[in-house]
Amino acid sequence: MMPSIEKPLALIATLAIIPTALYVWYRFKKLSYSVIGFYQTKAEAKIYKKLRLSMMARTILRAFAWVFAVCAYAGISWGTKNIPIQKNGCAVCLVFDISYSMNAKDSLNGASRLEASKIYAKNLISRLEGTSFSVVLAKGDGFIAIPSTEDVSSINSLLENLSPSLMTSAGSSIGKGIHAAFNAFPTNSARSNFIWVFTDGDETDSQLENALNETMKFGIPLTLIGFGSIQGAKVTAGDGKTSVHTALKSDKLKKLVDGANRTEFSKFRRKVSQETANLLKYVSAADSGSAYTLLNQIYNAQKKDADISPYDYETVEVKRHGLFILLSVICMILSFFAGELRLSRPHAIMASIVILLTLTSCRSEKKEILHGVWNWYQGNFKTATADFLNATYDFDESELAEQYAIFGLASTYISLEEYEGAVDRLNQLNLSAEKNPADLISAAYYNYGIIYERKSDFVTAAEYFKKAVLANPENMNAKINLELCNRQEAEKQAQNAESEMQGASENQTDSPLKNELFNLIRENDNNQWKKLQSNPQENSVLDY
Repeated sequence: MMPSIEKPLALIATLAIIPTALYVWYRFKKLSYSVIGFYQTKAEAKIYKKLRLSMMARTILRAFAWVFAVCAYAGISWGTKNIPIQKNGCAVCLVFDISYSMNAKDSLNGASRLEASKIYAKNLISRLEGTSFSVVLAKGDGFIAIPSTEDVSSINSLLENLSPSLMTSAGSSIGKGIHAAFNAFPTNSARSNFIWVFTDGDETDSQLENALNETMKFGIPLTLIGFGSIQGAKVTAGDGKTSVHTALKSDKLKKLVDGANRTEFSKFRRKVSQETANLLKYVSAADSGSAYTLLNQIYNAQKKDADISPYDYETVEVKRHGLFILLSVICMILSFFAGELRLSRPHAIMASIVILLTLTSCRSEKKEILHGVWNWYQGNFKTATADFLNATYDFDESELAEQYAIFGLASTYISLEEYEGAVDRLNQLNLSAEKNPADLISAAYYNYGIIYERKSDFVTAAEYFKKAVLANPENMNAKINLELCNRQEAEKQAQNAESEMQGASENQTDSPLKNELFNLIRENDNNQWKKLQSNPQENSVLDY
């Protein structure tokens, strides 16, 4: 496998060894001309030769040290490894096909396909407490209507108003809706992600196949849920005049799913686990047990949260910065030996072995913590999570080091905005132990405060910041956040009092959340309308 470089422009810095080497050579030549007359005997000439070799060796070793340091900074990677990923909860993106074909009334009890998909989705959501949802609308384009949230009321509010008129783009593009779903999930999230697509499979741009193959690359389980009947029904297109016959494309959807599940990505996943091979599925909403298939995906993922399983491994490139840093340090140390101690070759080799053993003799779990801290600072939160998890499993003797590993894991969860998982890990810390340093106890209380502050529970956050200050009076961040929480709580109470006074005299028919939602959709519609006006060719697509 070819190596990859995260910061290729950084390698330009290796060229700095050229002027440096020329300068060293110039200075050595100048020094040689000054003292060359002192070397009269063979013994003295031999000393001069050793000095020259020593200077050359030191220069070469320091040049290599610089090159290795630059390579470490550049982020060179090669090879792959499977890392464990701790999952906390599930996130589902609901993709609704709202094209005019979904208005066909061939579902159960004469309901339209769109109406049936609303009822079906509501029943699923009501049984998945604690799951976050996002909503994508798919018509001639894909649009994220609601980002990931656990506020079910906002989801239900949108479902009640699903209609083809929410988007002005012509045609039907299920593939663009799926592509939009990829961006609906929060970045660096540790949740198990799923995509559910509510559609009749009738598309006008044939992008669904490509979208399913892309889904397989991302490794996100996706289920197509078919609505309508195979016999089909007539529906009026978006122009209000044209009558179009449309039917559930069940065979087509099954064929596309089977084809995507036979790609090279699926074969690779099958080598790891048979469970994770077929990420894509198709179910018909009219079939008995279809809802159970969807719910079972979430239930199985929730059961696997506490254990590392095939679902909890991610294939990533192996970053080699640690190797290059080690080589850089070794070369720098050896340069001092070569330049000052004049060691013979056997002694130099033995010194290299001793240095290497010294730098690599620390316990594996402590190295995992160091790797986790490094990855945390680099923003590689998933890799940091794996490092801290491995460290917590390996400790047998050092209870303090285990506490640091758990604290690091909690801090990583906070960075991933997985606050429930962070609280669970912080609860595992023994904050009452006298042997735990004050810095660790104070930092743990500080993290508690950060979690509750982000949840807008300023009273509880202030209590934890106060505990952090009491544990370590030098924790300035805790003091600052304590003052901010007190101010924010006072402002919150003042705003609540003002809202209560205004509520007695105002009668609002729509909630601010609902108004904001439809303003966002309306703004997207205007952008789509401008796009259609500037592109007559796209405007000619039959809107159904």
